[in-house]
Amino acid sequence: MNRKLTFFIIILTLALSISANAQIKTLYEESNEIILSNGITMLQIQKNTSEGPLDIHIIKIDLQNEQVDLRPIYADKTSVRKPLTTIADQWKVAAAVNGDFFHMGNPSYTYGTLIDKDEIISSPNSDVYRFPTIIKDGSGYTFSILKPTMRIVLEDGFLALASINKIGAFNHEVTVFNSAYGDYSLGSTSDRQLVEIVVDKDIVKKIYIGKPSVEIPKTGYVIAFNVQNESLINSFKIGDKIQISLDLGFDLSNVDWAAGGVNYLVKEGEINEYHNSLLGRHPRTALGIDKEEKFAYLVTVDGRTTESVGLLQSELAELLLELGCFNVINLDGGGSTEMVVDLHNTQDYTVVNNPSDGSERYVVSGFGAFNYYADSHVVKYIRIVPSEKSYFKNQNVSYEVLAYNKYFMQVPYQTSKLTISASGLRYRKTRNGIYFTESGTGVLKATYNKITHTSEIKINDDIEEIYTSINEITIPCNSQFEMPTFIGVDKNGNTGPLNPAEIEWSLSSKLGSIKNDVLTAAQKSNTGILEGKIGNAKIYMPVYIGYNEKMIQGFEKTDGLIFKQYPEDSNGKMTLYSRRIEGRSSLKVNYDFSTMKPNDQSIAFVEFGKLGLFLQEKPESISMQVFGDKSGHWLRCRVTDANGQMHKIDFEREIDWYGWKEVTAQIPKDMAYPIVLNNIYVAEIDNEKADKGSIYIDRLIANYPQEKIDPDKIRQNTKVEDNAFKISDKFDFQLEINHEGLVTEGSLVNDEKLNRDLRRISIDISNGGISLTNALQWDMLIELKGVSESDIVISFNHDFNQLKYSESIVLKRFFGSLMQNGNHVFIVYPGSAETQANVVYLEGVRYIEYSNYFKYYHNRSEAFYYYE
Repeated sequence: MNRKLTFFIIILTLALSISANAQIKTLYEESNEIILSNGITMLQIQKNTSEGPLDIHIIKIDLQNEQVDLRPIYADKTSVRKPLTTIADQWKVAAAVNGDFFHMGNPSYTYGTLIDKDEIISSPNSDVYRFPTIIKDGSGYTFSILKPTMRIVLEDGFLALASINKIGAFNHEVTVFNSAYGDYSLGSTSDRQLVEIVVDKDIVKKIYIGKPSVEIPKTGYVIAFNVQNESLINSFKIGDKIQISLDLGFDLSNVDWAAGGVNYLVKEGEINEYHNSLLGRHPRTALGIDKEEKFAYLVTVDGRTTESVGLLQSELAELLLELGCFNVINLDGGGSTEMVVDLHNTQDYTVVNNPSDGSERYVVSGFGAFNYYADSHVVKYIRIVPSEKSYFKNQNVSYEVLAYNKYFMQVPYQTSKLTISASGLRYRKTRNGIYFTESGTGVLKATYNKITHTSEIKINDDIEEIYTSINEITIPCNSQFEMPTFIGVDKNGNTGPLNPAEIEWSLSSKLGSIKNDVLTAAQKSNTGILEGKIGNAKIYMPVYIGYNEKMIQGFEKTDGLIFKQYPEDSNGKMTLYSRRIEGRSSLKVNYDFSTMKPNDQSIAFVEFGKLGLFLQEKPESISMQVFGDKSGHWLRCRVTDANGQMHKIDFEREIDWYGWKEVTAQIPKDMAYPIVLNNIYVAEIDNEKADKGSIYIDRLIANYPQEKIDPDKIRQNTKVEDNAFKISDKFDFQLEINHEGLVTEGSLVNDEKLNRDLRRISIDISNGGISLTNALQWDMLIELKGVSESDIVISFNHDFNQLKYSESIVLKRFFGSLMQNGNHVFIVYPGSAETQANVVYLEGVRYIEYSNYFKYYHNRSEAFYYYE
């Protein structure tokens, strides 16, 4: 049915800035479900909110399915932390998340409860801290704040027991260590003199005063207290019978397991009062169970990155309530937040979220989802899954075929029995794959032993334009550069990713060579143009091989250099040595990581004086020649920017070579210049690599960019010929946006031929973003979610590209979602003095950067736009 053209304009004039901590609002979300088995499902959710993007992972466990289970998992020695992938493999889980808070030092322990059947792995904490515990027994699940009463029962009385497998100040408290803690007790040191009572089968066997750690009996435990508590020593005699009495508020003999968290977030369907020690927006982990105890949910939310900003505790509680949870506990978060999954049912664990530390943090415990199904490799179901949402005509369609047994667990299959076919559109099939030769909706079909599955896939028109996230390539001589993903655009503005290997490249041999998606630079400095072609689309990129180099340090003498190490009792040093790249010497760095404590780190620093080295102008990177020892250690430097912020920058994540090699540390693009180089250092965090060795360092240089190629000598990239881009002097309605504001001309007429609405919103980002300027503007954008078959013009009063990444990525995903409702979306903003008017297409959305003005015309049944 035709609709009349209506004109809807919202312009905010509120001057006051609304707090960025206003209620979080969701603009758009996408989800993906992966079945791990009948009863265990992983849900991946990407929420795009007013506070930024959120990456959420959920494991849903069917508690009424007897073949699956939820229970805590923990390191085989709770005093020694391990990666969650290692703990998951130890327990053979289907999936797991990190568990309770724990002591980060050495030795480690969980802060809260951990009970496995009738064994106390870690005793509850005092109820003063209000730490919750979830208890699983024969009647179901109970969430509770425990009030433990623990005693050591002697032959003539009792002693208060402070904790089991936890370490305190050892002032007046008595602690017990059993075999879950480790093979040996805590023991005495120069700073801590302990009395340790060895008890086996409830009989005192030995008494040690001020001695090193002792072996913990498998059928007993060790009682420990400070040697200054002289009155306690006389309470124990060899041969005495001793028992531990525990009153935890429940029958320990009837408990399957119990495990703790840090906050009781949701209690009986309502957000609970909780202590505020974990304020702020952070990565989060939680466990929730619904009212009927049908399902449990293990949830992780990434944070502290531009890709996922994290949640407040209150927002985490709301998320679990949305899932249907009745009781929820908050687990350890921050850098500990992690989810690992056995995606292929092979006990090969994948970290599916993005830990904020950049790698797995070593932890003590977690919660696991278990499968107890009988082993079966008979294929009952298959799925064919395209790798991308859409492809272009004549582009190789990539896909993955997955096979499942009768329990919906992934199993291997014989590729010789698999056939792939296509339909819905004309296509050609080669040894390299399937290529659809016309646009529309294509169908992929997988067949395996008469089992079939089909997937529809959108095929766009031919590629007419190519672009990417970088405008030029700058790399050192004789090095390699991994080409970025490129974006293709068809005549309708539809976009999709292009692998660099799909593009035909032309590069002068003076610059280097390209194979697959890697550019290998020539040995000498040079500049030139890289040309890429796919179909009729072409892209031209300046390439700069090598830098203008300035020597920082030749290591001909050690004046101004300071050697430091951690731990301080390490036996490392630095000296000049004749092995060199140039000059008379290099710097030999002898590192000693053998004194590294468990779960700690070791570092050997070469400091450039107390103030560091001031680097002139704006270097893009720092390079040096390093003679490696193939130790696998970390090679880094520390740089302080003009704002006083210190940055840790990698030269190499691992020293995996022997002999001389040039390594480079890239200066972050958002660095505030001028900068100071504080130090370079070798580091290790893995106790299994705690060794001694040497590396040699020579020719430390700062790399500055070469002179830029004249833009007039760079050919223009091919651009989409947009049929809607034209100027017209005949129109029924015109909308003009310029630096002065909004101008409208013409009139709206009641004409049935005008069949699309126009929605126009003006967004103020004067303070650097929507939330920073006026958070109420998010509500206006959210109202567009219900708009369909309309032209939507959203104008910004400043350069859209200057928004912080976490806000711009949310907006881009949201604007792309509006295209799914049959809308035409125009994002309009003024450009900077250095840029030319331009349009960029992304998921069909036109991002228009104007120099003077943007115009939108409507003439009867047609709409046009123009900018300059």
